[in-house]
Amino acid sequence: MSIHSISAGTPAIQGGASGSREESQIKTLEQKLLQLNKEKDKAKKAKDMDKVRELEQKIQKLERQLEELRNRKNGKEDETAQARPSASPDDMGNYVDEFA
Repeated sequence: MSIHSISAGTPAIQGGASGSREESQIKTLEQKLLQLNKEKDKAKKAKDMDKVRELEQKIQKLERQLEELRNRKNGKEDETAQARPSASPDDMGNYVDEFA
């Protein structure tokens, strides 16, 4: 087996390709965000407030992911990540002490 065949299949050598990969991820998240906002508008019109709240949480999560990805792409560290809890609001019930 040659070195070329090994390195051709490894994702460790990314170089300039990581920028285009991040651009693709950003575009995908932006499209999903648009879709969720459309669904939220439909839920508002249908007066399905449970669905609206659910979609708002998903939208907030996607917006955070987009912000982090854009910061990573720009080479900036996300300063707000330290202030943000690591668990999502949906997971918070899993961390409640049952013996309290």
